[in-house]
Amino acid sequence: MARTAPTSDDLPATERDRVERFLAAYNAVDQLLRERTGVQDRGVSFRAVLRRYARNHRGQKMADRLDDYAELRNVLVHETIVPNGWLAVPTEDVVRRLEGFRDALDGGQRADQAFRREVATVAIGSPLRDALAQAHATGFSQFPVVDEGAVAGLLTDRGIARWLAATAAREGASVSESLKGATVAEVLLADADRTTWALAARSEPAERVLARFVDAPELEAVLITEHGEARQGLLGIATHQDVVRFWDPG
Repeated sequence: MARTAPTSDDLPATERDRVERFLAAYNAVDQLLRERTGVQDRGVSFRAVLRRYARNHRGQKMADRLDDYAELRNVLVHETIVPNGWLAVPTEDVVRRLEGFRDALDGGQRADQAFRREVATVAIGSPLRDALAQAHATGFSQFPVVDEGAVAGLLTDRGIARWLAATAAREGASVSESLKGATVAEVLLADADRTTWALAARSEPAERVLARFVDAPELEAVLITEHGEARQGLLGIATHQDVVRFWDPG
């Protein structure tokens, strides 16, 4: 008896489901990228739109992965072995990553969801030695500085290094001598020419928070509060490292 050709019903349901989810997520990403870049001309390829978005949002890692997924999408759409059968089927991990990119582009996460974490602070009048000890103990490189309950600045390893260099050059003092009696306030004053921090409301889309690092290259942290006000309690913090983490959901 002659064997009949396989049909889509013969294919594992899990494979069909993954392909359908992959294509749905890919199409959503394509549309969202066009909305974010303003390129609605369908004559402009997905890859061209992706490159434009990556340039403006520091999304090169995301762009590299989506470029690979574009290859898989073309195989799924144009290369079949039976009706609704495919030469390659995305794994569950690939599908989830693509869905993660879709959700990130869609503003699916708020700032407090994406960047909620414990935030260690230092008081503006604290001795700098104490702040350095805290940095060593926690491994943190940025500390919001509070003054009477309100955020007044950001103490960073870069700011401390600038202050030490300027102090040593001006006074000819050693590092240990420079630290004697120095306070956090003195470092902030010496670093006042840089805009190193900003505030964001908890409801702000996470993608918009990260876009601030592109708009302001000197920015080192975005602090999350209830309504983006300095006198409200800190709910989280976003840094440059989050730009990479956000666009690499896996």
